[in-house]
Amino acid sequence: MRFPDIEEVVAVAAATLRRFPATLLAALAACAAAFILVDYSGPDDPLVRLLLASILGIALMFSIESGAERDGRVRWRLPATGIAAIVLGAFWVLSEDWSETQRFERFGQLLLAFHLLAAFAAFIGFDEENGFWQFNKALFLRFWTA
Repeated sequence: MRFPDIEEVVAVAAATLRRFPATLLAALAACAAAFILVDYSGPDDPLVRLLLASILGIALMFSIESGAERDGRVRWRLPATGIAAIVLGAFWVLSEDWSETQRFERFGQLLLAFHLLAAFAAFIGFDEENGFWQFNKALFLRFWTA
């Protein structure tokens, strides 16, 4: 097995950044919130809410970007990403008044919904049942072997 060159790694990383910028931004926000929470001694509620909203953003932004890429019409990518950011911001703001149980129940529900959206977003408007199952099989195998 050969290891990739550093140039190859940089090229693939740059291509991924161009392909999924909002997804990577959400992942960066989640990582930053998690890193800060490790040694943070103040009230952690805003950081926990930021972490949860950012985690939701990863699946939601991936759904939008993969759907836009598959559709071939990326003109709706930016407005959809803006709407998704508003939804995630609303989760962050509204979750301030929720109990911890409510917050994590709603987080789990939204996380499941956004992951299910990621499973079929690229196939909205296309009649390709076999392609749908092959895509989801590939996603599952990549997840399982990672």
